[in-house]
Amino acid sequence: MKLNWGTSLAAIYVGFMILMLSLVFKSRQHDVNLVSPNYYQKELDYQSEIDAQTNANHLAEKVTVKYDGSQIVLKLSDFGSDATGKVVLFRPSDHNLDKVIPLKLVDSKMVIPTDGLRKGVWDVRVDWESAGKKYQYKESVFL
Repeated sequence: MKLNWGTSLAAIYVGFMILMLSLVFKSRQHDVNLVSPNYYQKELDYQSEIDAQTNANHLAEKVTVKYDGSQIVLKLSDFGSDATGKVVLFRPSDHNLDKVIPLKLVDSKMVIPTDGLRKGVWDVRVDWESAGKKYQYKESVFL
């Protein structure tokens, strides 16, 4: 059987349509992870985050976040146990692994065990308030 140019052109168009439809179908099955489901509201509140980070940058002793192989150690030297807040462990590659832990300082330190955390990059964000002033500190840790 001999193919003429019309049949070849039709085969190319059909092949292209099948390729495009399969790419659309495949892209619809991909899970799109948003950083936050209410990111519009977070964008509006971003100035308060900037102010909290500025407050943390002006502390006499900087906040430290260290990973020693089995645990993450947070040190907030300027505060005793009067600071209240939370520690957010954010996994950039999968939002389902994020963890929020209440801030509990003992001798200006907090220890977070890393037993149940996957290996890889984690963003540690500490949000706390002391004496009516809000603070925020961010750092990335590789487990």
